[in-house]
Amino acid sequence: MKWSLYENGKEVESGSLNPGKVSPRKRVQVAIPYTYSQLKADSEYFVKVQFLLKEDKPWASKGYVMAEEQLPVKASVGKPAINEVANASAGNCLEKQSDARFSTIKGDNFNVTFDNESGTIYNLNYGGETIIADGNGRNWMLSVPSRTTITGSTEAGSKTACII
Repeated sequence: MKWSLYENGKEVESGSLNPGKVSPRKRVQVAIPYTYSQLKADSEYFVKVQFLLKEDKPWASKGYVMAEEQLPVKASVGKPAINEVANASAGNCLEKQSDARFSTIKGDNFNVTFDNESGTIYNLNYGGETIIADGNGRNWMLSVPSRTTITGSTEAGSKTACII
């Protein structure tokens, strides 16, 4: 079992744990060795846990990721969540630019570019920080419909929408 601690999307600590033999449908509790009190207040933290294949198999090599999960550890204090920023700027419909290769959406405090060919988020900037660098995004091809509507409401209750 491999674990990694991420601070604002960047791996800052990692290690391996041996949970021992776990029978089917049984549970084992393990402690991931990081110190919560040392986490920075203005940072967001997640732990990613991966279960890796111990030996080569006909269908996969040793180290193949059999299962993984990302778990929230601590939200940042003092920074608004991205949905709060989106709702706050909902009165100003998001700006959209597209060409054959990329589709870009810009808001007051963020900029996201999708790669139309690979189905990935090509880059993401939020609050003046690069969250996903050029070409390092996850493949969203199967999880994002080809036409997505982003909606929000203003304090006055009016709704705005942008079609991607």
